[in-house]
Amino acid sequence: MKSRIAVTLAGVAFGGAFYLLLIDTRYSPELYVLCVVAALAGLILEASREQGFAPATIAIAWFARAWRPVANVPRHVALLCRDAIAQLLTYKRSRGSFRAVAYDAGGGASGRGRVALSESLGSFAPNTIVLGVDPETNLLLVHQLHREGGADEIDVLGLG
Repeated sequence: MKSRIAVTLAGVAFGGAFYLLLIDTRYSPELYVLCVVAALAGLILEASREQGFAPATIAIAWFARAWRPVANVPRHVALLCRDAIAQLLTYKRSRGSFRAVAYDAGGGASGRGRVALSESLGSFAPNTIVLGVDPETNLLLVHQLHREGGADEIDVLGLG
């Protein structure tokens, strides 16, 4: 019970500190709002813990290729701008395609962490949206507005 209270208080402190960082002021009305924001942060943290979500772990080594999605952003923006102009000039009812690549999610907290990292960082560049991992077929499902690249373009971190 003590650890639960400590985690909730840490959530309140983190929420309050983040709010102070965002507003960058110490006027009384903003500090009243800070109290509400901090309390809401603690409430949301506690509500999420009550849901009993499965734990996930992320290894530092998985971030070795995290630069790839960031480096892809300028190229993806150029591709999407080109496709937007092409859509204006020649109308197509739909553009883009769904793609899949083999992805062994594994199990346990480590597997959930790999999937979460692949989904979040894989969707960083604007051309690619990672929809998720299908556990029955062991496929990483992705939508690309401009179809490009092979498996390394879909699983940008190479965690599959």
